[in-house]
Amino acid sequence: MQIIEISEAGSSQHKENDKNIAVGIDFGTTNSLIALSNQQVVQIITNDQDLELIPSVIAFHGESFIVGNHDIIDNLRSIKRLFGKKLSDIQNNPTLFALVKDYIDLDSEILRLQFAGKLMTVPEIAAQIFLYLRQQATERLNSEVKKAVITVPAHFNDAARGEVMLAAKIAGFEVLRLIAEPTAAAYAYGFNKESRGCYLVYDLGGGTFDVSILNMQTGVLQVIATGGDNILGGDDIDHLVMKYFCDKYKLVASNELIKLAKKVKETLSVQNKCSIIDNPTSIAPNLQTSLRGDTLVATKQSIKVTKNGLPRLGFAPPRNDTSLLRINANRVSYIYEEKMLELDIENFERLITPLVERTIAITKDTLEQAKTPDISGIILVGGSTRIPLISKSLRQTFNTIIFSDINPDKAVVWGAALQAESLTSANINSLLIDVVPLSLGIELNGGITEKIILRNSPIPISVTKEFTNYVDNQTSMKLHVVQGEREMVEDCRSLAKFELKLPLMKAGGVRIEVTFSIDADGILSVSALEKNSNISHNIEIKPSYGLNESEITEILENAYQNAASDHNKKLLQETIINTKSLLYNIENAIREMPNLLAKNEMEKINMAIKTLKEAIDSNDRDYIIECSKNFESITEHFLAERLNSTVEGLLKGKHINEIN
Repeated sequence: MQIIEISEAGSSQHKENDKNIAVGIDFGTTNSLIALSNQQVVQIITNDQDLELIPSVIAFHGESFIVGNHDIIDNLRSIKRLFGKKLSDIQNNPTLFALVKDYIDLDSEILRLQFAGKLMTVPEIAAQIFLYLRQQATERLNSEVKKAVITVPAHFNDAARGEVMLAAKIAGFEVLRLIAEPTAAAYAYGFNKESRGCYLVYDLGGGTFDVSILNMQTGVLQVIATGGDNILGGDDIDHLVMKYFCDKYKLVASNELIKLAKKVKETLSVQNKCSIIDNPTSIAPNLQTSLRGDTLVATKQSIKVTKNGLPRLGFAPPRNDTSLLRINANRVSYIYEEKMLELDIENFERLITPLVERTIAITKDTLEQAKTPDISGIILVGGSTRIPLISKSLRQTFNTIIFSDINPDKAVVWGAALQAESLTSANINSLLIDVVPLSLGIELNGGITEKIILRNSPIPISVTKEFTNYVDNQTSMKLHVVQGEREMVEDCRSLAKFELKLPLMKAGGVRIEVTFSIDADGILSVSALEKNSNISHNIEIKPSYGLNESEITEILENAYQNAASDHNKKLLQETIINTKSLLYNIENAIREMPNLLAKNEMEKINMAIKTLKEAIDSNDRDYIIECSKNFESITEHFLAERLNSTVEGLLKGKHINEIN
């Protein structure tokens, strides 16, 4: 949805009320963020690892859900791409099917995944990420957090929006408003208060692409056109890079390789020099590297080095030997399954050019719909917009200024937080007027789509149209509600079907009023009234694809009853997972290079390993953390020696030109 922000001159801002805290949430395909605005100062809330960007990945380990941990092999990612999707949508899209092929239940009538030992719907799974965000915010703010403004892609249909709301509700949130991501970003920039003219918001995230045209006058921000693609984003770029590696180096597609492809994309997207070193071992002191010119030659180590304030881009592959060996401004080199994988910026841009051109074509089409001759600037939103080719293509195509002052990963959540504050302030000083992203209508005789609410209509909105019977003595009329821009129903998305009883009358005698109403969150309800008999039928479009009221109620009750115990189990399991990973890496390192350890040092480490394993078995989180810290201290010297030995091995026999 989109926003028109109308601010009253001289209106005062509210003071923070701890009992009325409302946060903004950007539930992203790749990462999710949560933020709080207090007197228009936005604070992004970090998790217990001080991360602002929480990876939108979820795993089930032991008896609890683990959110944000890439290192767990059996995890679900990009869950946002599944919102509003039917089983057939997944089966017909190779990229989406690849995300869930190990989990999907093909025997179910609706989309369910075999996860956590049971069949779960997408909202149930996504709710665990919302719950994690709420718990982290509650802990950081030392106050219960229940109210939220949540952003969604501008082109999310009714089904997807409804599933987002259901997931948030399962997690215990009261959703104050759903707002469109592009418009939230514009709101964060504050254009609605000072700027004049037409601005374009280009939003390319992990799984969706949105473009919005906003007309801005003093005090007014009005959306005049939207466009986009709900299945186009950074994930697709990752798959292109992975396919390149598979074809060139005869590799098999895997979760590990897609992670590496994502890392390559992120690395080549950084426009300044950046040095990064990755490996699944623990961090060691006394890092030895050889830095020549723009290139860092390094060994396998789980250290992230950033320069010029660039973001941390490190990750630790859990199984394969995946190590970044060299990086410069134009090329990255990785070792993967004993092969050196390389990709330079020229080939990377060649791979993604068709995708970028597709976004440019959608942007041009949206501008034509807006019927505006010029734009005053382009606002970049979404982590994928860091790719240099995107800014370059936009400048060449539209010849206008590009705004990127706010981190593109954070602009959306800033806007959501500001809107949450506005909606809960003592003196509400803004009015939200959204627009419909896709037309809504019903099926007429012959499978024709009759549009009732047109695309880009401002909402909340209610529209009524009158219809009649086409045969004598028709006993009922079936109403088929659809969404889309196509003329035939078969080309649109089916939302709901219901039946209205009719009085027996000749053809053309029945008078049926059909009313479509959309609330501020973009949720649709439809009513039909036969005026002669006053027979009526009302339906709220429930985007659950088969979830009935009792199932939804059961999901909510289970979520509320088990919230506290689930959180404690989650914390314990996260600690156990991290500790086991530490043990695994150290034991592997010892098997590889036992000659680096003196007898007494080996005995000391073996004793520490035994103690740490006993701590894990105790299920005492505090004790595990204490033993882990002691273990890291004991193994510090060995890891440093191993690192030095590895560097020597990599550089031995190499000519200087080979290193550079």
